[in-house]
Amino acid sequence: MTDDQQLALPRDTRSPAYARAWVAEQTADLPRDVVDNALLVVSELVTNAVRHGRADVVLTLETLAGGIRISVSDASDRMPVAPSASPDPDLPDGRGLLIVAATAADWGVRPNHAGPGKTVWADLVRT
Repeated sequence: MTDDQQLALPRDTRSPAYARAWVAEQTADLPRDVVDNALLVVSELVTNAVRHGRADVVLTLETLAGGIRISVSDASDRMPVAPSASPDPDLPDGRGLLIVAATAADWGVRPNHAGPGKTVWADLVRT
């Protein structure tokens, strides 16, 4: 991956799969551990944006020294928060941001300055 890349995705249940395929293609020259972690993080962030966001989703990959930044934007002003306690093992959800936090070197959320909504980002580095 040499340049920053961006992909617009519809708010659709198929978007996480499209995002994973696109990220796999864009990151093919990176080490396997970075690619595997990128696919996991993209899946979680795009799924959250599709389920909880509004309007279309924009996925951005940025080159960092020694890794990449994955950013997922949507038009919802609702800011995600990682749970402070372990999720209920009987519930099928509530683990996405915990997975992102455990996988990424750093992550966060920022409001979109150019319009409504927010961007959730995660930095992945070579291990």
